[in-house]
Order: sequence, then C-alpha cells, then structure tokens
Amino acid sequence: MRCFNVSFMDMKKYGLFFLAATVLLATGCSIYHPQTVDIPLIDHQGDVRVDGSAGASAWLLPDDIMLSATVSYGITDWLAGQAYVNYGFNNIYGQAAPGVYKHLNEHLILEGYMGFGVGGVWSDDTETQDDMDTSVHYTYDYSGRYMLPFAQVNLGWRGLANGHINLAFGLKTGAYVPSVGYRRYDANDVHLPEYDYVYSMPNLLLEPQVQFSVGGDLVKYTIRLSFAWMSDLSNGGGGHFVTDFITLSNGLTFSF
Repeated sequence: MRCFNVSFMDMKKYGLFFLAATVLLATGCSIYHPQTVDIPLIDHQGDVRVDGSAGASAWLLPDDIMLSATVSYGITDWLAGQAYVNYGFNNIYGQAAPGVYKHLNEHLILEGYMGFGVGGVWSDDTETQDDMDTSVHYTYDYSGRYMLPFAQVNLGWRGLANGHINLAFGLKTGAYVPSVGYRRYDANDVHLPEYDYVYSMPNLLLEPQVQFSVGGDLVKYTIRLSFAWMSDLSNGGGGHFVTDFITLSNGLTFSF
C-alpha cells in the first residue's frame, strides 16, 4: 500500500541570484529523498566550494522541503574531499567522501568520490489512512534510520561563457540499508501490534543528477535536479514505504 499526499509550494525570490523555497506540505511515507549534493568540479589544490540550497522532493506530488549544505576542498592537485548534510521536515542525512579529480581539457573536469552516508526518517505525527481491503479507518507512524555506502562519478564543464557558467552531470550508486519501523493504531488510538513490522531490505540505489550554475567568479546561482531509483522501494516492494522520485533545488555556490 502506498501513501499519497496532496501539497502545494509557494516560492519567493530573495536577491538577484537567490531563490529560497518555502513550502506548506503534508508529510508522506517516503523513506528516501534524492539528495542534492553539490558537484564541485574541483579545479586545483586549495580550491574551496561552499554551497547552500533549498529544494522540494516528490513521489507524484511534492511531499517534503529540504535544506542542504555542501563543502568541497581540493586537498592536492588530484585529491579532494567533500562533506554534505541535508535536513527535511521528516528526514535528515549526512555523508562524507574523499575523491579524485582530473582536467580533461581547459574546461572539462572528471571527478570520482567514494564515501559513506547515514540518515534518519520519521513521521511528524500519526498519519491517517483507510485500509484498501476493509475500508477500516486507522492511523500509523514510522521512524528509523539507514546507512548508505556509495560511489559517485561527476563530469562537467567549468568556466564556460568567460567564467560565468558551469554545467555538470553526476551519477551516484550505492547500497541503501534501512531499518525503519511501522506502527498502526485503530480509530481510538489503540496500538495494533499485529501490524508492526520493520523494513530492512537492502536496496541498490541509482541517483543521477544534473546541475547548472551561473554568476560571477566568487558566487553563482545554482539549480539542481536529482532522481532516485531503488531496486525494492521503487518497484513496490517496500509495503507502506516508497522513495521519492525527484528533487529540485536551488541556492548559492561560493568559490574561494
């Protein structure tokens, strides 16, 4: 059984190059959201990129707003490091990864990262649902955590149009390993333990991403579009749980 939530998003613009998303949303039963990690395209030793963004994720309709921050650093002329954190209305996630980078020509850069992430998910309150078989009204909640060892490859162009435009593509693959508990209550809020279960099926994760940045040498406005597919959740094997399919985010990226 899948949950379905109707929501809406109201976006307001702040400043010339910044768009912050403010959303009034109903939480869903998605236990993973496509992440919006910055694709840094590290250029040289000592290169520092700091990115902050806001975005909304969706399965069919938007069901969560997320705030994200990424810090990337060129440790040597080939070695890099990256840290990322994401917070949503009913989820939190963080990851860290060392990586390597290489200039293929003046503008084209190839990067590779291998790292580890951990996250948590929860329902903000008890959710309401009608049993599809019996039409019995009930409520439920859920909470849990997951681990995500991963590898990611990025390819992009930095400094196009006299340095004003960056364009990049990324592909993350990893093993999503959850432990998320589901609890059901009847119309009188009495716990029904016979419906309890813990979802712990490991999933293969594929997460492609496209990123576009425009601005000056020090600050650029960045838009990202990320997708997620999981071997079990995306094919209905998660029971009451699903994964969000898409996340759209925007924010500012600073280069030092």
